[in-house]
Amino acid sequence: MKRKLNLWHRLGCFLTGWDKESVTKSSLQTLTKLNRITSAIFLISLIWFFVLYKFGEFYFKLSGEIDPLQPDLPPTDPYYIWRIFCGIIGVILVVQIERQVTLQISKSRTKWVRIPIAVLMALIGSVIFDQILFKDDIEIKRMNYVQDQIE
Repeated sequence: MKRKLNLWHRLGCFLTGWDKESVTKSSLQTLTKLNRITSAIFLISLIWFFVLYKFGEFYFKLSGEIDPLQPDLPPTDPYYIWRIFCGIIGVILVVQIERQVTLQISKSRTKWVRIPIAVLMALIGSVIFDQILFKDDIEIKRMNYVQDQIE
């Protein structure tokens, strides 16, 4: 029986790399698995998009500045496109890595490759996320360190 795929299933085929023609001819169990994997990759991609959006602001200094001559106006932000670009590029990389981590056919042989990749991604994400969350505390520590070095 050939099914017609809705937008979510097409997105799932795109994210996972599954063949749409094969999925239309497959069982309901395959569609359920596709839904589960698509949801997981979409959620991970959304989280990484926001982390990498803030990464562009934090590390590349892509943030709007307040005009000192007109402080009443809202800050101009010419860099939001670049931050979105950082997020999109990061999501593309994360989706490609997630394909390798979650969609391996021979799971028993590649376990020793997938575990370090997953740990590395978690470590990178947590370092970036912590630095974004605690940027004020880090800035205070940095200023104190500079002040101690001056004295």
